[in-house]
Amino acid sequence: MYGAGLSIGGEDPIDRDVLEDLSKFCKRHRPDSIAERFVISTMDGPVRAGSPLARSQAILNRVCDQIDLVQEALRHAILLENPVIQSPPCAGAIGETDLLTLIVNRTGCGLLFDVDNALASTRAQSSDPHSYLDAFPLEAVCQIRLAFTPRNSGANVWQLYRETIRRLGPVPTLVACEGEGIDWTSLRAEVARADAVLAREFSMA
Repeated sequence: MYGAGLSIGGEDPIDRDVLEDLSKFCKRHRPDSIAERFVISTMDGPVRAGSPLARSQAILNRVCDQIDLVQEALRHAILLENPVIQSPPCAGAIGETDLLTLIVNRTGCGLLFDVDNALASTRAQSSDPHSYLDAFPLEAVCQIRLAFTPRNSGANVWQLYRETIRRLGPVPTLVACEGEGIDWTSLRAEVARADAVLAREFSMA
C-alpha cells in the first residue's frame, strides 16, 4: 500500500482521525507493506519545488516522532519514500541520505526507494546518481518504486533501476504511471518491462 496523506515531516501534528481510519483499513485488508511519502510541509502548505529545505536536528526529531506515532497506531513498520530534494543542503544541514539513515536507525522503519525521485534530486543538485546510491542506506530498502510520466520514461530510469537491483537483489517493485496521456496499456507495458529486467538480471524466467 502506498500513501501520501499523513504529511510526515509537516509542522502540524498528524491528523488523528486520518490515522485511525488508516489503522482500520490496514486491520481489514492486512497489506504486506505500508509505504508513505516523505512530505516536508510548512504551516502554509507543502514546500514547493526549488524551495530551500532546512534538514535540521529539529526536523529529524519531528519526523521520527511522527513515524513512531504512525507505527504504534498501525502496529506495523512503514516504508518511508526518499523525497525529491531540490537544493543542496545549507551549511550545517543534514544531507539527504544521512537524514534517511538516521531516521531508519531511530524508528526501525524501512525505505521505499523511488528511482525517479533519486534522479530528480541528483539532477537538481548537479550530483551523480551512482554516488547517491553509494551513500543511500540500501540495507533498509524493502521496495522500489518506478514512476513514469510522459516527460520521464527514458533510459536513465531503467539504468538506475538495474544498478539498484544489482546491489539489492530482486526487491519487490511498484510501477506507477502518472499524468495525462498515461493509460492502462502504458502501465501494463511498463510492468512487463520491469518483469523482464528482473528476469534477465536474476535468471527468473
